[in-house]
Amino acid sequence: MGDIAFLSADWVARQRDLGAGLPERPGLSARVEVTVTDGGGRRTEAVYWLAWEDGRAVDGGTGPDAEAGVRLTAPVAVVRELAGGAVDASSAYMQGRLKTAGDQAALLRFLQLTATPEYDAAVRALAADTDLA
Repeated sequence: MGDIAFLSADWVARQRDLGAGLPERPGLSARVEVTVTDGGGRRTEAVYWLAWEDGRAVDGGTGPDAEAGVRLTAPVAVVRELAGGAVDASSAYMQGRLKTAGDQAALLRFLQLTATPEYDAAVRALAADTDLA
């Protein structure tokens, strides 16, 4: 695997950069904050966010995002599976391993985006650049 530390600011920036290169998909817009927990729900490991407009990442960063319309919460093990391409966001959501809050219509738009082959390719490229250990 690569040399970018999982959940670091560099990792979020690389995710944003890869997302910026996705094809335009009008209407697939959402601002998504992800809270990564220790798995027992006792401690937050990381918080990051990405803003998507028409299927492309246009901004992102670490820490909470007061403007996020969609808030996702998952244990670090699940986020590691998502980051490695072992599971997709829709499956994790349907299995109850990805908790959601906020605008449900925006969540569905985001899940639609994550189901595209181009998004999957970006996830795999990010995984290749990331130390997921």
